[in-house]
Amino acid sequence: MLRRAGVTSTWKWEDCERVLQKEEMWKAIKTFQEKRQLFNDFVKDCKTREKEELRIKRDRLRSRFRQMLEDDTTLNSDVKFCEIATKYCTDERWRSIEERDREELFQDYLDDLENKENEEKRILRDQRMRSLKGVFEEKRLPVSTKWKEVCMNMRDDPAFNLLDKIDRLKAFSEYITAIESKEKAEKENSRKYFEYKNRENFRDLLKDLINKLEINSKTKWKVLVAKIKDTPQYLNLVRFIRVKKKDYTRRNYTKRFI
Repeated sequence: MLRRAGVTSTWKWEDCERVLQKEEMWKAIKTFQEKRQLFNDFVKDCKTREKEELRIKRDRLRSRFRQMLEDDTTLNSDVKFCEIATKYCTDERWRSIEERDREELFQDYLDDLENKENEEKRILRDQRMRSLKGVFEEKRLPVSTKWKEVCMNMRDDPAFNLLDKIDRLKAFSEYITAIESKEKAEKENSRKYFEYKNRENFRDLLKDLINKLEINSKTKWKVLVAKIKDTPQYLNLVRFIRVKKKDYTRRNYTKRFI
């Protein structure tokens, strides 16, 4: 009944009472309190609905304004608001937005555009740095290479000149660090293999002495050392233990294999 009568959120109770006093449904509600409560609830619902409709409309207009800016491929993060205002002042998408909202939306778009440009620059910079490091790898520059030598020998290289000086130096530093890490890993693997072979050779020596009945579980360390002190298996193992500085003694280490 209230909706059919055209009641909106701006109506006053007196207006409602005057317009609806002849309605049968109005008369069916006996108490004043019930009528007033129903009216207040309806007006509240109207305000909520109107507020939501206004928000949807505002979001739609803001979205159209944002799309207007995104469609302009000539814009960059350095553009000024006054330039945009001059360019689009007659556009309905511009005029449908309040002044304060225009500036806010423009600044938001500018921030996003700047972030996008920075990300694109970062990606391009990373690609160029990888390309330059690829050139270093092709040339197989050794760890001992000096930066001055690189600058002198690659001054005409396109991959070198596409980067700023600080980025060239960073690419070179990362390349040298990677080479050092690779060489260190290779040395470590080689050392571990050498240590493993020393242990295996010494174990084989002990097994051979056991098979020949020259030693057993009661053999004293001094006796064993006297037998094997000049063998390469023992000398290599002793050298390995001294370098590693293990907590266990040579005697304890040897007993593990007897």
